[in-house]
Amino acid sequence: MAPPDKWLLPATDDLETLSDEKVKSIVALADSQGSRNYTYAIVGMLCGTVSFLGCLGSYVYLVMQHHDVAAEVVLGATVLAIIGRMIRGR
Repeated sequence: MAPPDKWLLPATDDLETLSDEKVKSIVALADSQGSRNYTYAIVGMLCGTVSFLGCLGSYVYLVMQHHDVAAEVVLGATVLAIIGRMIRGR
């Protein structure tokens, strides 16, 4: 699990002045935020994988139906989108 964002957690000096109940609620909030971000990342990767496999399936179908130009467009757009995401992710 990814560490929580720094803005969610106050400085350690500030934590010492707060009550135990408030500290527990702050830590629980930070933990739930990290868990939510992790879930969104997993769902995003699964959706991307399903979309990619769908594009590959449509490419194979179009090739088998002798629609070569359309198949090239589908595969080319898919590959370019993946490369674009990799470049933007850096």
